[in-house]
Formats: sequence, C-alpha cells, structure tokens
Amino acid sequence: IVLLWALKPAEEGFAHGVIARLWNVSDAPATAKIAFAPGLAAAKRTTHLETDLGSIEPRDQTTLQATFGRQQIQTYRLTPK
Repeated sequence: IVLLWALKPAEEGFAHGVIARLWNVSDAPATAKIAFAPGLAAAKRTTHLETDLGSIEPRDQTTLQATFGRQQIQTYRLTPK
C-alpha cells in the first residue's frame, strides 16, 4: 500500500512546483502511479529536503510510475501544466 503522505507547495513557493511525498507502508516492494490533471509540465525526484536529484519523464504527460522498496518514502517535485 502506497500512501500520499504529503502534497504541498514547494518551499520556494508554488512557482517552483508542488511537492508530493509517497510512503510504501507495506513490508513488500510496491509500484504506484501518480496522476495529475490536467497534466504535468515537469517532474523531478527530490530529497526529503526538496533538493532536486533528477528529472523524470511522465508516461503520458499526466502520469508517473514509481517503484518503492519496503517501507520506503519518496519525494517528487511536480510542475502542473
């Protein structure tokens, strides 16, 4: 089970994207899809302190797919269209 743990403006303000933190609360690996309507202009994987690690290409301009290890939390910077 992957939970959306937090959804908030970036620390630098909304112009720098929306921060989404997801947490796999299960003891097994999991995959989750992150869908954003009307779509994503950009997506980046970040540290929990919101330092960008690298860009991620949305699957169809609206959806990201994330793979989690057991009990893993991941943070993303999403820029809506």
